[in-house]
Parts: sequence; structure tokens; C-alpha cells
Amino acid sequence: MTYKGYTAKLIYSEEDSCFVGRVLGIRHIIGFHGDSVEELRQAFEESIDFYLSTEPAPEKPFSGKFVVRISSECHAEAARLAEAAGKSLNQFVDDAIRRAIEEVKGRKVKTSPTLNVFVVKAEPVREGTTSGNTQFVQSTSSARSLKEANQRWLNKGKSLSLIKRRQRPSSIIMD
Repeated sequence: MTYKGYTAKLIYSEEDSCFVGRVLGIRHIIGFHGDSVEELRQAFEESIDFYLSTEPAPEKPFSGKFVVRISSECHAEAARLAEAAGKSLNQFVDDAIRRAIEEVKGRKVKTSPTLNVFVVKAEPVREGTTSGNTQFVQSTSSARSLKEANQRWLNKGKSLSLIKRRQRPSSIIMD
């Protein structure tokens, strides 16, 4: 599901008997849910609109640029191989990442131990205003990270309210 350049990962939650979505590609964690595809789409669009209207500097999903720190030897070897292949270093790295993605996609996914999932709602501290049904999900193995997230939101003039806590499996890629 895509809206205004943001993409969401969607799953059906047996536990909650509804569809659940999470926006991918940004550091902010934005989640939403709905009982039907139409409700899910509406909640997704409302979440993105709310994010864009309230976040002073909203992240753009995947600009195509990122900084990678590698050893100088690896950098030099990649530059030599790129030049020998008649490619720019950027194109060489892009090709290598694409091959790695295809390799990872071919591997099986196995579940690892559970993570605690805290579903929280960000609400403005000012009286008389609400944030609608937008939910922000904080996945953590301890409540300490949730307290830290709450402090970050307080600094933005919003407070987090805990809606529910549940455990869910996290996924890892196995050979």
C-alpha cells in the first residue's frame, strides 16, 4: 500500500482480528489498523496526513542516498573493480546491493524470540485537540525505551498514552 510516496507493510493480526500496517522506510514508527481493506487504506492515509501536518521536518522515504562506512581497503578494491568494469563506484555499489537483496530474498525466514510491542497514541499536550486514530508503535524489549520515546514526544509538545502491550515474534533471516 502506497500513499504520498510512503509505503506500508500490512499483516492480518489473528490476536486483534484486524489488519495492521506499519510505514516502512523512515525512522519514525507509524502504525495503523482497520477491519477491512477500505478502513485500513483510510487509516493509512490519515496517519500519513497527520504525520506530514504535525512533524516539523517529516522524513522522506528513501531518497536514494545514504552514507556507508567501510574499510579503506574495501573502498579501494571496490573503486578498482568498478573502474575495471567501466562503471561508477555508485553503480558498482548499487549492483552489489541489488545482488545481495536477491540473495537474501531467496533465504527462509525463521522466527526468533518475542519482542514486547507497546502500542501508544501521541496526543497534543494542549487541551481541546486530538490526534485522531493515529498510532505510533514502539517495539522494545523493555519499558525503558518506551519512557525514552515518551520523553522525545514530550519535547515536541505531545504525550504518549499506552493503548496495549502484547508480545509478538520478531523475524530473522536464516541460512
